Amino acid sequence: MIAITIAIILLASNITTVNAQQQQQQSLTRQTSASEHGATTVKSTRDNFRVQVPHGWVIQDVKNTGYTLAAEVLDGYGILAQLCPEDQQQQSTVTNSGSNSVNTSRINNNSCQEAQEDVIHIIRYPNLGARLGISSDDSFAVINTDTIPNVILQYHMQKLQEVGYRDIRIVNSIDTTINVDNSTGLRNSRIPTTIPAKLVEITYSTNLDPKETRTGYFILTATVATPRNLGTITGYSIFYDGNSSSAAQRDSSGSLTPTLMSVPTPVRQVFDSFELIAARSDPLITEITSDERRGVAPATFEFEAEVIGGIEPYTMTWNFGDGSPEENDDDTVEHTFDIAGTYNVDLTVMDSTGRTNSDRMLVTVEPPPPLTAVEITSDERRGVAPATFEFGTNVTGGTEPYTYSWNFGDGSVEVNDDDDTVEHTFDIAGTYNVDLTVMDSTGRTVSDSILITIEEPPPLTATPSPSTTSTRSTPTFPTSPTTEEP
Repeated sequence: MIAITIAIILLASNITTVNAQQQQQQSLTRQTSASEHGATTVKSTRDNFRVQVPHGWVIQDVKNTGYTLAAEVLDGYGILAQLCPEDQQQQSTVTNSGSNSVNTSRINNNSCQEAQEDVIHIIRYPNLGARLGISSDDSFAVINTDTIPNVILQYHMQKLQEVGYRDIRIVNSIDTTINVDNSTGLRNSRIPTTIPAKLVEITYSTNLDPKETRTGYFILTATVATPRNLGTITGYSIFYDGNSSSAAQRDSSGSLTPTLMSVPTPVRQVFDSFELIAARSDPLITEITSDERRGVAPATFEFEAEVIGGIEPYTMTWNFGDGSPEENDDDTVEHTFDIAGTYNVDLTVMDSTGRTNSDRMLVTVEPPPPLTAVEITSDERRGVAPATFEFGTNVTGGTEPYTYSWNFGDGSVEVNDDDDTVEHTFDIAGTYNVDLTVMDSTGRTVSDSILITIEEPPPLTATPSPSTTSTRSTPTFPTSPTTEEP
């Protein structure tokens, strides 16, 4: 008996056993009878999974409510159900008292706790994204890759160690997928999709028997589509707790291959049939809206995705039909069409369960008018050397961007690709033809010229030096007052 079953012993009163041939019980409901191997498909309405119970096997459903659910959240893992052969669980509940044998399977709720060999655990890791530090915005990128990220695999191995597994060694690992039922609740609405998973073979020992090496297999996956943690990452594992006699088949090179061919057929049947059930949601509907549907090249449009239904988060893939790379962007995106034509703008939206929906919009980009003329403008046409002028341009028609080639007639030229104005200084008096040639992006050209007159500056006028005049100073004597005779 392995250590992980110790945790489930405390939950014995919360275990419901369903035999593959019995009636529907608790949250486990029989859906269909599978003819192959006489299996019965069982669905957990509470824990959102579906699995085939092989003929002769039983499944114990853990009632993950109340204290049990709180413990699952606190511990970071919870056992949703266990499967084991019916004869093993019955044998484990037979006690000998003298010559009398008493079957106590009813008292022990027919659980797989004491089964010594074939036991399959269905495990859930709630709030996995939060525990691993993965934000909701990053959840989609993490779970919609081609493989389960190593950080999730490491978390699973850590939890196995915490409950008593030791000396765990990964023998082999391959990428696989798990089905997700994306039913919307409407008639015939079952939309099976797949999410990435890992099939891993390990060897290990346990705290209960550290000297015994056992071989086990698990499938590990993660999704954001299942309730209670809808929109955040929840991990799931189906773990087959093997025994020391289990031996994986080897390929021609001698390496172990986790093909499940070495395990009993019922175990393979459980692994192959296991699928998750996404939360019911409205159908995913996508529509493209745009501010304009017609423009002149080069024309820039703003597109917006309107999405309803499905389960967030969404990913948007835009294809603009002009040969440019696809863009994975937000629900609003801008795009410029450089060449005239008619383009189909396609949008594909995928929700967190893998469902997709698309929409298309037709946009028309008209050719610009032909490049017909250019006019040079200037603030002045005459000046005194040295004279500085500012020249501008008025271009009619053509396709941007333009290239401006200036020849100022004084031996200097200038080519400008990004500005339609330019300044130039003429240092020497004279008459100059300022020529401009404009070329648009299609290679067409037009020209214009204006005449600039630069006058000589006025001659310098000599300023006379102040003259010095020698003046003889004559003393002035005061005059005596005149006395009038009477």
